[in-house]
Amino acid sequence: GNRSLAKSDRLLSASDFSRLRTGSKVQKLSHCMVISQKNNLTHARLGLAVSKRSGNAVRRNFLKRIIRETFRLWPMRHLDLDIMVIPSPQIKSLSKEEAGLRLRDNLAKALSSLS
Repeated sequence: GNRSLAKSDRLLSASDFSRLRTGSKVQKLSHCMVISQKNNLTHARLGLAVSKRSGNAVRRNFLKRIIRETFRLWPMRHLDLDIMVIPSPQIKSLSKEEAGLRLRDNLAKALSSLS
């Protein structure tokens, strides 16, 4: 199947990201932070903020792939939510496989609490 996220499924503009800074639900988990807020659409959108503190470019791209895949497979994508995921800097000290597992677990927990 199609493994990409459509533009309509992503937060793209700076105003989308800044809107999430106020009045949002914040979930701090062991290896990421998930910020969510209702939107006026009929589907969820995903935003990523993966800083250089999470690792080098290869590691950051890997983390983004994990986050996108978890979101894409999430059964509740019809909810009217904007969701921003920020991996914590502690993820840098984990092996690539361990980082992927922990991030997937954290996201699954966060997303299930939103539905």
